[in-house]
Amino acid sequence: MAKRIDEVLSRRDLSQIIKLSYDMRSVYEARILENVLHIECENADDITVLLYPSLRNAYALRLPSKNLTKIPRRKDAKKLYERREKHSEFTVRRHETVLDEIRIRNHDIEVHKHYLSEREGYNVGWLVASAHWLKRYGSGFYDLSKKQHQDLGIKFEWKGMEKAVGIVAPNKEGIKTYYVVVRSDDFAGEERYAQACGGAMKVLGKEKFDIDVDMSIKIRLKLEALYDKYFCILGRKK
Repeated sequence: MAKRIDEVLSRRDLSQIIKLSYDMRSVYEARILENVLHIECENADDITVLLYPSLRNAYALRLPSKNLTKIPRRKDAKKLYERREKHSEFTVRRHETVLDEIRIRNHDIEVHKHYLSEREGYNVGWLVASAHWLKRYGSGFYDLSKKQHQDLGIKFEWKGMEKAVGIVAPNKEGIKTYYVVVRSDDFAGEERYAQACGGAMKVLGKEKFDIDVDMSIKIRLKLEALYDKYFCILGRKK
């Protein structure tokens, strides 16, 4: 059973979600996307947010990964394992694996939204449900996905902004707008990539970098400007 909102999301988290929802015409018109938002940086003066329906973006595989430290548990792990086993049929087409994993995750969030709304006594909406799920269950979901694919001999794991939950809703002018709920620690990969593409960071060798501090500050300011417009940043994991 889902825990109450105030048991999972901090006051700061909720205020950020409310702030993001003010831009929407109605939070009840929002729906979860089955694709992922990414940051694309062509140079220091051009950082944009783009939608990749096919996930065939150039740098999804470049982001660093962390070693799995624990084995997550869930009641339907066997069924998920059997479904993920089918991914072996298209392991060379990573975007197809990602899209199916997103469908599994979106179903999880849909069920979570139902139980959370039932417990709170009102429809909490996709923004709160997604943020609540990310904080409460997100890490375990991504870790289990990685573990089961490894057991199947499939080299797959979620990267950077793939861990964000994309949401679409009309803004106050009625224009379809894309939003995303993301944890702050999932944004590090995209920021490093943006700095590298923007000329702030040059890779000299294994784990050696030459960083232009002034350029890095400019890019950081541009990325921070994107936070308020596109992202609900939740607290960093402790």
